Amino acid sequence: MNVMAAIYGRVSTDRQSELSIEAQIEACERYCEQQGWTVYDHYADFGISGTSALKRPALQRLIEDAEQKCFQIVVAHKVDRAFRNVRDYENVKHHLEEHDVVMAFVESGINDGVQGEFLNSMMALMAQQYSQNLSREVRKTMRKNVEQGNFLGGVCPIGFKIVNKKYEIDYETAPMVKEIFAMYASGKYSMRQLADHLNLSGYQTRRGKTFNVSSIHGILRNEKYRGVYVHNQNQYNKYGKRKGKKSVNPQDVIRIDNMLPRIIDESTWRRVALKMDQNKKKVGKTRAKRVYLLTGKIFCEECGSAMCGQPSRNTRGYETVYYACSGRKKHNGCKNKSIRQDWIEPQVVEAVKKMCEKFDCQEMANVANQRIKEIMSEQNQEIRRWEKILAGLKTQASNLTDSLAKMGYSRTVEERLLQVEREIAEAEDWLERITPRTVPEYHAKIVKKALDAVIEQMSGDDTELQKKAIQSVVDEIIVSKENVLIKIKAELGESGLSRPQKVGDSMVAEAGFEPATFGL
Repeated sequence: MNVMAAIYGRVSTDRQSELSIEAQIEACERYCEQQGWTVYDHYADFGISGTSALKRPALQRLIEDAEQKCFQIVVAHKVDRAFRNVRDYENVKHHLEEHDVVMAFVESGINDGVQGEFLNSMMALMAQQYSQNLSREVRKTMRKNVEQGNFLGGVCPIGFKIVNKKYEIDYETAPMVKEIFAMYASGKYSMRQLADHLNLSGYQTRRGKTFNVSSIHGILRNEKYRGVYVHNQNQYNKYGKRKGKKSVNPQDVIRIDNMLPRIIDESTWRRVALKMDQNKKKVGKTRAKRVYLLTGKIFCEECGSAMCGQPSRNTRGYETVYYACSGRKKHNGCKNKSIRQDWIEPQVVEAVKKMCEKFDCQEMANVANQRIKEIMSEQNQEIRRWEKILAGLKTQASNLTDSLAKMGYSRTVEERLLQVEREIAEAEDWLERITPRTVPEYHAKIVKKALDAVIEQMSGDDTELQKKAIQSVVDEIIVSKENVLIKIKAELGESGLSRPQKVGDSMVAEAGFEPATFGL
């Protein structure tokens, strides 16, 4: 039998003590040749941390190919090169084994049997401890640098310059920073007006770009200008995207007063902070929320794009609101015209009310109950599948417990047992969620009551309730150059509107009813 093998290599950003990707792959190829295996493909992650498999695109691609049965073995140079996290090692190994794929390492051989399993797990654990210790040392060094007022990299804020890793005032740009604070503190300039003023004066940001509201806001909130060194105020998720200040544990933020040379005096700083807070509250109170009843339901027939609310103001200052084709706004060549909000929304409300009033409630109840039986049959199959998974996990936990009792303390076995116990808790939680407490049965009276509630909501003046009602029953609204077609969920009916003439009365009632449609 011809055995297909996939080769995986990884190097992190710190490559002083590790083999290059080329050297790793060469060693893996020699190993495959010795074993008589055919190499299916190479998978390499360059300059990526080993502490999380989620961040490694090549590893994710390898797993996807393993699911497609493209190979039977994954070969890597060393366990601690491929993984620096025991959880990721166990998860990836388990996932591969589910698809009949085993792992092999040039330095320790194929991951087979209790001895091989134990050795590789221990190596992954040692790599994880190394990575954690390194991370702690990095944080310790960062704190020490902050306490000494050292520059930690990145873009130096405008108004400062870096001399021998220390912040010093840049007397060429610091006056501009003072001008920004003074102008905003006066109350005569908004952030947008400040940005326009700076751009017209020929100023640029540190990155050589024009100023905007965001860059002005960043300057006015930067505490370095009042002499405070703040580090680790932002947090990043596992994909490298900034999550913002609110996600950071306050204990992890380093703040040291009077560490940097002050550009803005405390009185000006407080006036600016107070003005920003007042303007923020004012905007929140005065900004009127515009409600679009048909959001997410209305589409252009010409190109299939969604239609979005778009206010338009003429030269006299009169505002008209439309639903406009988003495809046309993106210049995809669509010729469909926008449609006025104050025409289409009332027309849709009236058409949907008429359809709801004509529904056969008994027939809808019968169809709903039949659909519930089908859903319950599918759900019972899912429940049985998860019960089987849970039983398997409990067996694993029992075997691991017996191993600990016979072998004595083992860090690797204990780690695996804790992981299995977490998986058991997750499986039990999921079973609890998908197991129904009661099975509903619908009657014509219940359906009529729900429809009456929808009609009542659409007949009122509360636009939020109108929107909720429309969203609950309307499947989609298709706008062409001449007509508007309103489709009710579950193919219960449709109504046509001549654009921009009167509402058509045609309606086709069909079988099929989704209970969740009306929130029953």
